[in-house]
Amino acid sequence: AVGSGSATADQGVSRRGVGNETGGEGGAPISNAAEVTAYVLVLVRTSMVIVVAPIFSGTTVVTQVKAVLCLMMTFAIEPLVEYDATLMPMTWYGFVPLVLGEAMIGFTMALMVKVILEAANMAGEYVSFQMSLSMLNSMDTQSGRQTPLMALSLPLLVSLIFPYAHC
Repeated sequence: AVGSGSATADQGVSRRGVGNETGGEGGAPISNAAEVTAYVLVLVRTSMVIVVAPIFSGTTVVTQVKAVLCLMMTFAIEPLVEYDATLMPMTWYGFVPLVLGEAMIGFTMALMVKVILEAANMAGEYVSFQMSLSMLNSMDTQSGRQTPLMALSLPLLVSLIFPYAHC
């Protein structure tokens, strides 16, 4: 039953513990529903992060670039995701809550970064006002308005320090 397409014990195990079905004469493994489900869940989370994140949420990045970036990040992250194929839902009733949950997690992650950078922006405006530098303005490309120079430089400093402040 090797050429019939059914998974047997001597055909091996794929990278995630799911039976490795081959199509015909030693072809490439066929993607199963659990692997496609995992790919879609990773795509939804990365899409929400990229769409809502402060760097990409403005009009300065074209929508096609955002879409390609979402796909590239998903292709890079998806092989690292471990899951149990027996727990993946095979109906829409089980799939939709998972997608909504991943969308909410991605939205929350991006929103937290956005809140931190906006807090740094507000702190920069306050510092600029207190130092009597509020007349020293520059054009902010993200918001499209005139912003004090300190309000532009402080979020930049925070975005440089933020990835290393996990301790």
